[in-house]
Amino acid sequence: MKIALIIFSLLFVTTVFAQQNSIDRLKANPDIVWMGEVITEYAPEYDNRVLVREQKEELLMTGTASINEVKTLKVQGVDWDDPNFHALCLSTRILGAVDQIDCYHDASLTQKHSRASLKEALSYVDTVIIYDPGVFEELIIFNDCQVTPTNIYMFKLRQLIYYNKKDKSFRAIPLAIAPVFTVIEHEQDISTSLSRTLFWFSPQELDTIPDLKTVAIDYVKRTYVQIREDNISIIKGDQSIGELLILMLDDILKETNEGYIGNTVDLDGNEPLAIQAISDIRNPIDTFITFDPETFEEVIKIVPSQMDPKLMTKLELIQDWVWNADTKELSFRFVGFTPIIDVFDEEGSVFSSKKMFVRRPDKDK
Repeated sequence: MKIALIIFSLLFVTTVFAQQNSIDRLKANPDIVWMGEVITEYAPEYDNRVLVREQKEELLMTGTASINEVKTLKVQGVDWDDPNFHALCLSTRILGAVDQIDCYHDASLTQKHSRASLKEALSYVDTVIIYDPGVFEELIIFNDCQVTPTNIYMFKLRQLIYYNKKDKSFRAIPLAIAPVFTVIEHEQDISTSLSRTLFWFSPQELDTIPDLKTVAIDYVKRTYVQIREDNISIIKGDQSIGELLILMLDDILKETNEGYIGNTVDLDGNEPLAIQAISDIRNPIDTFITFDPETFEEVIKIVPSQMDPKLMTKLELIQDWVWNADTKELSFRFVGFTPIIDVFDEEGSVFSSKKMFVRRPDKDK
């Protein structure tokens, strides 16, 4: 028993030390001019482009952002005849392997769960109100229940976002992830939800493209989720996301053979933008229509403009979620990002947002 406790303690110290060491290395790297930490909500099983209205409403009730786009790259099930949607979900895989995962109370991975505390975290009390016709009264019944995949709509991912001026790109490193337990209750026309994180565990960072032919890799999803600058806790640097994007475009235009930028015609930016198109993004022009006071004809004026870094406050991160059935590990591969620019109406309010381009460092020459 003492030997087992020593091993668990060493694994715990190794996990925390490795993460801190990685953060310290990035902070000391002169090429890393900006970095921050953020916790973002993800719903990898739900793509808002195809969900019905009721499903979208449920996701919004859980607190998941309304913009949630997902692409399935591979999902391998044990029994494809099983009509249960949740049998193929990531939550089923994680809960099925929970005894083989180091689980923690906190996102910093410093307080490890004991068997007893983890069992408690995976249980809840369900309250059922029934009507007793014998005494004509309502009775409240308390049932002890176990958390199931049907109770998990989303995950919280703690990650490090940083900008590397040498690579001319933002990147993301996963630090900790937690499945979120949610109960949605419907009473007449009113719906309410209660949520809590079940536990946190350490995901892996994946640098290479996962081999989808590998049997052990039985779940791969690609997510596209936006993060806002004001939700990021800055660790290093004082530049804004907008200022860094301008720096990035300038550096890419100087070295025309480096730095892949794709069109937003598809989510992954698979169609590359020409250098002139990138230059047009960096040096936009405004078109104004005025009237000649003498001829009363329309006059079109083209005026050079400047990118406003204050309008570029959001990034859409493109990431692959990879589950290995043999090792019981969840890995993340950073694919790229898409800057989002705010569009204002005549009254100065945010009218909509627009995707600017897709930066794919994995496609760099």
